[in-house]
Order: sequence, then structure tokens, then C-alpha cells
Amino acid sequence: MSELPSPLTPAGRGDNEELNIFPPPLGGGWGGARIFSTLLLIALVIWSLAGIQNSAPPNTKETAEIFRQMFLRPKLSYLPDVLTGLRESIQIAALGTAIAAVLALPFGVLAARNLARLAALPFVGKLLL
Repeated sequence: MSELPSPLTPAGRGDNEELNIFPPPLGGGWGGARIFSTLLLIALVIWSLAGIQNSAPPNTKETAEIFRQMFLRPKLSYLPDVLTGLRESIQIAALGTAIAAVLALPFGVLAARNLARLAALPFVGKLLL
């Protein structure tokens, strides 16, 4: 029985040849675009870092006291208000997720090509998604 060719090996090619599914751009290689984008990224990072002022906080004792109050001696009298806000945030997130799941199902079915009788329906469904 003959062995089936691998789906990654195109017909008529040897096993030792590399399969490249992404052809290089029209320029013949990736070198110029990669170098340009890297230099552009480095220039943007240097430009953005130039605006940062490297100085110590004006009053380090006040800053230390704020951190001490936040982490070492928190005021527990705020806890009921914080828990109420936390509960409301979780409820809003759960409700939004449920509404999104309910709405996504009909739009997903509308966007499916194998379920549509008209060719324009999947286009409209994908446009809505």
C-alpha cells in the first residue's frame, strides 16, 4: 500500500525542501521592511522617553506616608462601600457577557456560509459582526 503524502508537503516536491506559505513581498525579501520598521520603532521609543522628567517626588515623606496608609494601615470603614461597588461591577460584567452571548448566536448563524440560501446573507452577517 502506498503512503499518502503529508498535507504539509506539496505534490512534486522533495521532503527536504522547505514549504513557505508566506511568499516574500515584491521587493524580493523581508530585509528592508524589517530594518525600517525596527528603526522606526526605536525612534518612537526614544522620542517618547525624551518627554519623561526623571526627578524624585517633591516630598518623599508624604509619599511614604500615603503608601503606609494604603498598605499597612488601611481604613476598614470604607470596606462596605468598596464591596458594594465591586459587586455592582461584577454584576454589570456578567450581564454584559450574557447579553453579548445571546446576541452573538443569531449573528454567527447569519454569517455562516453553509447555512445561508442567499449569497448576500453571510456578507451582511459578517458586516454586523
